[in-house]
Amino acid sequence: MDVTAPAIENDVGIALNNNGPSAFTLVGNPFAAHYNLSSLTLNQGSIQHAVQIWNPVESTYESVMHSSDYVLSPWRAFWVETVDSLADSLYFPKIGRNNLNSSNSQAKRFEKSRLIQFTLHSELTLDRALSIYFRPSASYEWDIFDASKVIPSTPWLGVVGIEKEGRLKSVESLPTNLQA
Repeated sequence: MDVTAPAIENDVGIALNNNGPSAFTLVGNPFAAHYNLSSLTLNQGSIQHAVQIWNPVESTYESVMHSSDYVLSPWRAFWVETVDSLADSLYFPKIGRNNLNSSNSQAKRFEKSRLIQFTLHSELTLDRALSIYFRPSASYEWDIFDASKVIPSTPWLGVVGIEKEGRLKSVESLPTNLQA
């Protein structure tokens, strides 16, 4: 899709669905330039660290940590999940534009964590959006590093997730010290 629009020279704020925990909002890179996700800020409240990005080639969502150096292409959309009803605006500071110093590699996304990724794959289905992160500050309870599962709207026969507290998760975070 080609988009013709005047260049945005200011920071951009986007209203979030603040109907409480696990409220999703579809947002997108508002710039006609690449954007580093680690530049995102909130005015108040919290969002889950994982955002869900649609992979059109594989017809599945991928979980990416917004605190990582993942670089979004111009206009690229993604789902944001709120932690509480205080998070009402997400900001794209212009400083994050054209920051292409990262490789988008999973190894670079978490320097102090460990990652296990699961994929469900057959001739009829593909689901890559299940990750288990081991982080020093994670807990066994639902925390800011966990994320709800976004189910693709395309026909599917199966998805991979972890059910907890009546919700399906795409990201499960656990403490690095499993005996704590």
